Amino acid sequence: MEHALTALDYWLSIDLADWRMRQGPLLRRYQRSRFRVIDREREPRLAGVRLLRETPWAAEGVRHAEPQPLLRVPLVVEDRDTVVAQLERRGVVPGFVYDPPLSDYLDLVAQGPDPEVARWWTSHVLPVDPLRARRVAGLLADLKVRPAVPPDV
Repeated sequence: MEHALTALDYWLSIDLADWRMRQGPLLRRYQRSRFRVIDREREPRLAGVRLLRETPWAAEGVRHAEPQPLLRVPLVVEDRDTVVAQLERRGVVPGFVYDPPLSDYLDLVAQGPDPEVARWWTSHVLPVDPLRARRVAGLLADLKVRPAVPPDV
């Protein structure tokens, strides 16, 4: 099986040089616990995606694609960093918020076809756990968060 992962070496090692390192027992136990809930979480995740795709903040790809049981749903918001801080003060941690595109600071990665669009995306995207969809959507509405409008492409 290990040889099947060779194609991932380049991409995963950009951010995680030791991605092939053997994981310790604590992490393996956590990963096994996550696998046990996959089937139980499928329908609630789909419901969260359906709810979030109807909001004004839903990214176009989410709005127009068939709902999938995503781990995070990309919403696009104005003043994303302020929104993250406001959510955190209310006990909601959005999780990983995207950095600038890798190509802006890592020579190993080629520029994409439209670097300005990539920069816009990474500065406006707010990843939301669909299991927290109702709470986050309510908070975004209460906070009067404005959806970000993509630049003309």
